[in-house]
Amino acid sequence: MENLAGPKHSSNRLMQYFVWAYQAVVVLVMLVAPFWAVKFFRQPFLGIFVEHTLVTNGVGPDNPGPEWDLYQKIDAHDPDSTGFGYQLVALASADGSNPVSPGSFRDIEAFLAAHQPGDQVQVTFRNENDSPRKGETITFQVTLSNFPVADQARFFYLPYVIGLVYLGVSLWIFGLRRSETAGRAFSIMASSVAVVTAGLLDLYTTNHLTYVWILAVSLVGASLFHLALVFPQEARLEMRYPFLRLVGYVVALGLTIYQFVFLFDFSRPTYYAEVWKFSYIFAGLAVLFFVASTAYRWLKSPSPVVRQQLPPTRAFHSQTSPMPYWQRL
Repeated sequence: MENLAGPKHSSNRLMQYFVWAYQAVVVLVMLVAPFWAVKFFRQPFLGIFVEHTLVTNGVGPDNPGPEWDLYQKIDAHDPDSTGFGYQLVALASADGSNPVSPGSFRDIEAFLAAHQPGDQVQVTFRNENDSPRKGETITFQVTLSNFPVADQARFFYLPYVIGLVYLGVSLWIFGLRRSETAGRAFSIMASSVAVVTAGLLDLYTTNHLTYVWILAVSLVGASLFHLALVFPQEARLEMRYPFLRLVGYVVALGLTIYQFVFLFDFSRPTYYAEVWKFSYIFAGLAVLFFVASTAYRWLKSPSPVVRQQLPPTRAFHSQTSPMPYWQRL
């Protein structure tokens, strides 16, 4: 028994160190995200979101105001599209002077720093969607504006507060249950959801956290798979084969590395969205597996304590579902 306890104890300690390190990264993310958001709010707004390969993502308010002029112009230009897949290839002043061919958001930021809300600029896009219009370039004349306060709340403040709540719960549970495998799994899941929610605006704009964000999505799936095997008590199959709890993390690592390869592929600027779907699907399947496992134990477990613990997790299912992030595809 001592020989078995030794490796298991070492494994538990290693997982604790991993969760500590991961939570430290998430705390850092939560500290720096507001500074990047405020900096974005203070600069003139182009009227549309572009992601890390400078393609439009089609994300915007349901009823866009005049500040979203460019967003509406692309929609009017190509009403059959979702607004996704137009790569920003050039910026210039209203008269065509001071042209810039941006290679990252830093270049866009530098261009906007020389202007102010109310200035008119030229913005040129190339259609990168697989359609008969692929390769078409179009230039729009747009008026720079301030990013609307209501959209600041929608795209940053509200998701950020939700992220803070998840991070707080993660730290709290880890402080109480770090020696238990279920506590560690929950802490990874909650920390990952914190990054996914709080990092949305950065994903759409400044692109500092893109690598961390896609890792977090994969870890949501891995930790839910882990949690399904050990909460509220370890499944017999998992007790017999403890390595099963690590399967989700191996899948998450593989998905993350695969997606990192194509993340900044400017030769195929929309391809990243195709590979990101794998993480969304993985997280969705993990949610379904967790729900099914919870329902099975609630109905079949001979332990009344287990059955009493499980019903409250139904609210947890709805909070951890990745479905809100699928709508951006």
